[in-house]
Amino acid sequence: FGFLIIICVYYQRIYMGAKREFVRLEASTHTPLLSTVAETISGLTNIRIGGLQGFFTKRFFTAIDDLMKNKLAIKGLNHWYQIRVNLAPVFLVVIPTYYMIIFVYKDKSMAEISIVLYIGIMLSGIITHLLNEWTSFEGTMIAIERVSVFEKLVPESQYKSYKEDLKLINGADSVSKKVIERQLKNMQEVVTKGVI
Repeated sequence: FGFLIIICVYYQRIYMGAKREFVRLEASTHTPLLSTVAETISGLTNIRIGGLQGFFTKRFFTAIDDLMKNKLAIKGLNHWYQIRVNLAPVFLVVIPTYYMIIFVYKDKSMAEISIVLYIGIMLSGIITHLLNEWTSFEGTMIAIERVSVFEKLVPESQYKSYKEDLKLINGADSVSKKVIERQLKNMQEVVTKGVI
């Protein structure tokens, strides 16, 4: 059974190395998609006036295609791993168990054969489940690896504390508040006049 664990761990290491890179690629393709959507929404009137709908539609679909390529690669990689994780116990536990029942334990009672068969099948299921949980845990840790870098960033000198920053947002800076209100009012007028 040690050979089975070695083979499964070998496949798991190959899988996680590739998955880690594809998850990073997938995360990097989210940014262009989100920025395309945000830019399109913020410049919607200019896009319509300039007749640039085709350009932005093409840019949006290109960003979606890039994202979907990585999702498809990850999905294929997941299936590659699942096939190997599920087949390894069959070949290394279940088939040898049946072989032992047919050729080695042929003079044993049905109760003894049932116990050997039950242990072999349960062991393969437990190993498969353990490897799937281990892989799921490592997959979750990829996101934590990416975010842990931000924990070490030093805050800029202009930011004192969250309370001080919230005071600015909540209206202490009345000039900024008036500018934002005026921009919102202008946007509402544009929408009600039917330009958008």
